Amino acid sequence: MAFGLLFLWSLWAYAFQGLLGSSGAVGLAVPDLGLVLVVVLSGRLEGARAWAAVLLLAAARISLSGDPPIAVFAGLLFIFGAARWFRRTLDLERPIPIGVFSGAAAVAFMLWLEIAQEARLAGAGVFPELTAADLWCVALATGLVGLGLGRSLTRLPGLGPLMRRNA
Repeated sequence: MAFGLLFLWSLWAYAFQGLLGSSGAVGLAVPDLGLVLVVVLSGRLEGARAWAAVLLLAAARISLSGDPPIAVFAGLLFIFGAARWFRRTLDLERPIPIGVFSGAAAVAFMLWLEIAQEARLAGAGVFPELTAADLWCVALATGLVGLGLGRSLTRLPGLGPLMRRNA
């Protein structure tokens, strides 16, 4: 049940992210809400539950995104693995490290998706352009969301059994 609710929460997060991006209400500064959830989960989940949760988050993003599915899976798995590695030195259960790591992860993930899109569209002669301003805006917005909401994401209704360390 907790995994189903995690999938539902991540779908809502990605849908809200898409709504923000399409409305133009926040301009370029659309935070990557699912990426913050991946970073937060990396500090709370262990073993097979952790990897299953990331695969569910990737499936949710793929279902609402035009990004190449394998690039989304690979990118989120990389971000999750990097967060688990960095949590040895950073306390990814505290707001400031969550915010900083989420912002840096947003830049890395956007660059990765840009590379994947360019590889996919190169045959058609179309080259999407990602500017430094785009990266900065998304990194700042994602970092601020991680700073402000990061710890709250572990307390979403229904996720308690998933977040317990001894489960």
